[in-house]
Amino acid sequence: MVSALSLTALAMLRDRPPLERLEDFLGRSPEMTIQLDVEQLIPPGPSLPLVFRRAPGRRSTVVSSPVGEFSWVQNQGISLWKDGSTRVYQEYPGRPLEAQASDLAPPTFLRIRPTHLLDVGLRFLKEVPFKEENGVLVASEEGQGGRVTWRLQIDASGAPIVFEQKNEGMLTTHIRFRLKSVDRNPIPAPVFDTEPPTGWEPNHLPVRVAIAPGEKAPELKLKSAAGGQDRDLPRDRVLVFTSPDCPASDRLQASWAKVKAGLGPLKPIEVVLDARAPARLGGEALRDVDGRVDLALGIPVTPYFLRIDRDGMVIAAFSGFGVGDENEVGRVLQRPDQKEPEE
Repeated sequence: MVSALSLTALAMLRDRPPLERLEDFLGRSPEMTIQLDVEQLIPPGPSLPLVFRRAPGRRSTVVSSPVGEFSWVQNQGISLWKDGSTRVYQEYPGRPLEAQASDLAPPTFLRIRPTHLLDVGLRFLKEVPFKEENGVLVASEEGQGGRVTWRLQIDASGAPIVFEQKNEGMLTTHIRFRLKSVDRNPIPAPVFDTEPPTGWEPNHLPVRVAIAPGEKAPELKLKSAAGGQDRDLPRDRVLVFTSPDCPASDRLQASWAKVKAGLGPLKPIEVVLDARAPARLGGEALRDVDGRVDLALGIPVTPYFLRIDRDGMVIAAFSGFGVGDENEVGRVLQRPDQKEPEE
């Protein structure tokens, strides 16, 4: 990694802040192959080799294990999971830079992917208040399932040589990625092939893919939380999906006055994803009594915010609710390039 840089350039990089060095490292070439070792510390598990490849509009992640090779490829609008231990595959629409989940994924994939660091993570790193401790960047915040702590070590060339994420709460996990090598040569096109492999079996279990901005919401029925009357899926509103026994929905309820004020002219309405649980946010509320709306819209977590215009098009979405999101919800949903709903 260091050998690709002149000594003069390396000296100049070393004097820059760590995140600026990382930005330079990630932006140095449009295509990149990164090899890492994944250590599963909690719960204890084997150390596995992982290869991540990135090219414009295309991503590939491959992890090798004693039982077989697991891979995830995204090429423009198509994603493909492959489980080499069972020779089963799963394909579905996938949008660029999205990290879709699959029941075929090994536990390490389900808990954290390094693509957040190597792809969209730079924006995340700039937004989270990291502090430096003995040359390591450290940050913590409350997330959906409890406290999350990140540790990131960046070398003089800007390479993220060690990255850790520890989740403490409903599910405690601790994963460490160690950078092994970086190759910036062009990546052969077949690496990003999303054709199902010959002789493998498709996985028929349903995949939850959240409806995205730019897509039209289907015609759906809900129940009024107050009287149980049938209601069409609202338009020209911000739908706020909540559920019982959800710590993040609890946080939203406690901060709702501030969140609602931050929505400005947008008109929210709560949708409770349960047949009997009480509404949390006050005011008008609807209920998804049989889970059909939840499944049709692919609601990934609660709370979940969907802004739908008068024509039924999804304008914007916001997922989850953590510490500091009180103003962020309104900022994301009130996109300046979109017309606000009229009174």
